[in-house]
Amino acid sequence: MADPVFTLESLQTFTDQGWAIFPCHSIRDGQCSCGNSSCSSPGKHPRIYNGVKGASTSREQVAEWHQSWPDANWALATGAPSGVWLLDLDKSDVKDGAAAIKAWMEERAIVPFATHVVQTGSGGLHYYFTGRGIDLRNRVNVLPGVDVRATGGYALLPGSNHLKGVYRVVRDVRITDAPDLLVDFLSSTQGAGGGEHGPLPSDLDFLQGVDEGARDDTLFRKACQLRRKYNDNREIVTAFVIAAATRCDPPFPIDQAMVKVEQAFKQDHEDGDPFFHDKEGFWDRRPVLASIYENSEKTGVSPWGALGGAILRGLHTVPYDVRYRSFRGPASLNLGVINVGESGGNKSLTGRLLDDMLDFGPFAEFSESEAGSGESIVDSYAYWRNLSKDEREEGGPTRELAWLMPSHAHRFRFDEVGKLGAIAKRDGATIFEYIKSALTGEQIGRKLAGNLGVQLKKDEYRFTITINAQPTRAEVLLSESEVAGGTPGRFLWCLMDYPPFGDSALDHDDFNAIRVEPFELKPVPWDGVPEIKALEAMNREHRDHMRAGHRGERNAIDGHAVMVRVKVAIGLMVLDGRAHLNDEDWELAGAVMDHSNATRARVQLALAGMRERNLEASAKRAAFVQTRTLEHVADAKQARLTRVTERLRKFIEDNPNASESRQKQHLKHGPDRELYAEAMARLDRETSADVIEG
Repeated sequence: MADPVFTLESLQTFTDQGWAIFPCHSIRDGQCSCGNSSCSSPGKHPRIYNGVKGASTSREQVAEWHQSWPDANWALATGAPSGVWLLDLDKSDVKDGAAAIKAWMEERAIVPFATHVVQTGSGGLHYYFTGRGIDLRNRVNVLPGVDVRATGGYALLPGSNHLKGVYRVVRDVRITDAPDLLVDFLSSTQGAGGGEHGPLPSDLDFLQGVDEGARDDTLFRKACQLRRKYNDNREIVTAFVIAAATRCDPPFPIDQAMVKVEQAFKQDHEDGDPFFHDKEGFWDRRPVLASIYENSEKTGVSPWGALGGAILRGLHTVPYDVRYRSFRGPASLNLGVINVGESGGNKSLTGRLLDDMLDFGPFAEFSESEAGSGESIVDSYAYWRNLSKDEREEGGPTRELAWLMPSHAHRFRFDEVGKLGAIAKRDGATIFEYIKSALTGEQIGRKLAGNLGVQLKKDEYRFTITINAQPTRAEVLLSESEVAGGTPGRFLWCLMDYPPFGDSALDHDDFNAIRVEPFELKPVPWDGVPEIKALEAMNREHRDHMRAGHRGERNAIDGHAVMVRVKVAIGLMVLDGRAHLNDEDWELAGAVMDHSNATRARVQLALAGMRERNLEASAKRAAFVQTRTLEHVADAKQARLTRVTERLRKFIEDNPNASESRQKQHLKHGPDRELYAEAMARLDRETSADVIEG
């Protein structure tokens, strides 16, 4: 297979016409250049961490990428970023996209397309169309073998290579508009994965009501849709598919559901695999990241959990009075990490790994404890020390604030989120208010009567916190009130379960036998560094974030997202041994935030499923109680009716000529009189039965 040949000049012809492009892996020696022999998308997934989202029209950016990866495949970000969308016509033993679209057009008397056409490496066809002002999304199987590459998607450019051949132009003509009928058809059933079967149901209940014989196909189509919707995040797709499989009646076998997920990710898409499974795209970008990844693989812990811990330790090396400064002013570097994983998810081994691997020396001095209340956070930093007579100045104070650590630094931890929840439920609990204030470096503490109580001034301390959380027990972090207050968005969320390393997971005894390769960190020279200045890209992000808030386009949960990314970037900067930010710090921090957001979404999904299961159980209990109540009421009514009937029978026998009015008067109680008609009807039936039997 020939290597792809893209000169810088040829790439700039794309960017000069406003096309947003980016580099992808290519085929080398019969396999994907990512080095993964079982790669699910060989030669097609992005080399840059943020994939299609990072596509650029900048000559300078493209030149930098081309210099880094001269033999890369290149892709076009279709739809809104480039003003071009295309029809992807697959050809296989079971599908012929060209034949399907031709038949569809002939039925509507549409003239064949006269536009630019590229043949894919596997023999399919890409029909290019102008897309300015057309709101189309990426879709799969709109007709058999016909996909849409539009906003959110991408396509390899001619010159790229594939396991089966090279992408090449087969009709080199001007790109034209698509027929209106075709655009209307594609716009009428928006949403990836709708296909000829119409839109799919919700992400949790899409198997409800589906015939058992059709569930395999429905599950596969939905997995493909979710893959695109969640930007190839396999963990989120898997969580949705498993949740749907267990919720339907009868449940769909989990092992078969996982097969459908695997098939969805092996589909020959133009999409890339999740960036955080791509070692070359993220973990090999820096020596310290590669060391974290390799040692995590050796010990079976999650590299994301290790990276989150390393970032916190790195921030502890930054003097407490050094702050970040953007156009908005100075900001604190205090940060929290939520480690998400099931019980026994190697959270303690992650700490041991960092202890053995990263030696910050005296640069990261901090004390550590578990907070018992909001007030105890302050007590972990400082106390009032009474001055001796020799220390006092005449007329001066009799005490001074004494810091427990010269670095003014403390790391808090909650080994189980349930402990935090229990503290938060106490009457008058202030734990969350203190945590939120500390994460932004605000003044914390309180003054008490008699000038007692400790207060820490704004930006006078370094605060970090780690919370270990099982997904279905994290309600305290994602409750309606905490989401509204922005609590979850102040944290970095790290996944502690990492399936690729599952086979190498160790217990504590095995860990002792493994040699963790230490990484020599370069000490950062903080002398003469009063603040860490924002990059221009960071200031732009702050502005965009503010404007989105003013327009009401920002969720409360993401109110602190930019600042968390800032702190991650600074942590990565420190791990790289620098006191000044660069563009790569900001770029890599974006990758970390993508992982954080995906992890938080996984927890939200788990909680949503738990809530629905609880609601279902509550509904069943309520229905049972209601049924028993109705049965009790019915039994009581029948007993009263029998009693009223007997009273009327005796009264009528004694007073055969009594009028209906006198009969009712005999029933003194109102509820008994309400049953008069039913009681008389029962007497009539008994009388009729006696006559028949006689």
